[in-house]
Amino acid sequence: MGASPDEGRPLSETTAASPPNFLGRLANTLDAGHSLVTITFCMIMMIGTTSAVRYTFIEVPPDREELLATTLYLAIAWGLIDAGLGLVISVFVQGRARLAARNAGARPAPIRLDREDWMSSLAVIVATLMAALPAVVPFLFPAPVTTLAWISNAIAIAALFWVGWFWARWTDFPRWLCGIALAFVGLLAVAVTVILGIA
Repeated sequence: MGASPDEGRPLSETTAASPPNFLGRLANTLDAGHSLVTITFCMIMMIGTTSAVRYTFIEVPPDREELLATTLYLAIAWGLIDAGLGLVISVFVQGRARLAARNAGARPAPIRLDREDWMSSLAVIVATLMAALPAVVPFLFPAPVTTLAWISNAIAIAALFWVGWFWARWTDFPRWLCGIALAFVGLLAVAVTVILGIA
């Protein structure tokens, strides 16, 4: 029996038409596994970056505005990189299909990036920014940078729990267990910075 055409869709579970809103159409271009990895890796990088201000070997920690800009640039950069890799993978898959067709004596189809490819890339960028923004919000408020870094880490870990809990709906694992597992990944990232040495 073939797989359901809706298998892996992150925000819809039926074959009904995509929601009319733009974000709904974007969400339906990514499979759950891809969006999970994209968001999780982005959050881990955010935790690592904000935790770096507590390293003992940093004599002068960045100020709040610099850290705000850095975290935003990081989220944008990762979104663009992951989106670009998605396009590369699409070209690679089409190249393999052309090779198989040529070996079978069939006429290979031309390699092209279609609307779905570009929508998927845009969806990756949007998902990355939406996941990163909660952890960036603390840096909008005047407070010691190290305090803001701890708050940002806490928000990122809470977000990872929600990501695990939400994405568990596409598996048969307990939702609370998936949430705790991803939150543990975030805690482990913070623990690494502690082991390396905190000011």
